[in-house]
Amino acid sequence: MATNTKYFFDLKKRIQFLRTTLLPTSLVSNLSGRFNSEEKDKISSFCLLTHAELEHYFESIAVSVLDKCLKEWEMRKRITHCLGYLLKADISPLQEDRQLSALISEVCHRKKGGLQGNHGIKKDDIKRIYNDLGCYKDFFGDSFLNDLDLYGKLRGDHAHKSARIRTQISPTDLITKIHNILAEIEVFDKKIKIDMNKK
Repeated sequence: MATNTKYFFDLKKRIQFLRTTLLPTSLVSNLSGRFNSEEKDKISSFCLLTHAELEHYFESIAVSVLDKCLKEWEMRKRITHCLGYLLKADISPLQEDRQLSALISEVCHRKKGGLQGNHGIKKDDIKRIYNDLGCYKDFFGDSFLNDLDLYGKLRGDHAHKSARIRTQISPTDLITKIHNILAEIEVFDKKIKIDMNKK
């Protein structure tokens, strides 16, 4: 049975810390739906910071995949399934005559550089990160992508609207959403770890 990556365990630990710090039991048990300004800020902070952690996780996994691709090439001259997809997506006919090692290095570094421009976890962001690594269709189901889309939109609402005009979400609903996403990430994480270690 596959275990998860260190990235997943770090993500889970960080989200638990944010939950404990920003959404104490007294706040979560408030079922009235009425929160003071400080409580609203804590709820928003949890949403914003967990989104940032999710984004960091997905980017870190992609970098890890790229590092593994490079290592497999440099040590064994083996093109992994992910590297094959990346080369197919990135090589133009004009580059085909270049030395393969230089091309592989350039393609992986360009992909890593592109990850720095990522600013989200919505479906399009995830597709941009993973599609040309061959880790999109079989790794992300519609439900998972929908949950990420909704959380990304929620984060956008909290990041770009004043507390006076945004729709307030209950801390319980927010915790449920993040737990559902973590459960889906746990499955994804095991799949990606198996895929990275295929011989």
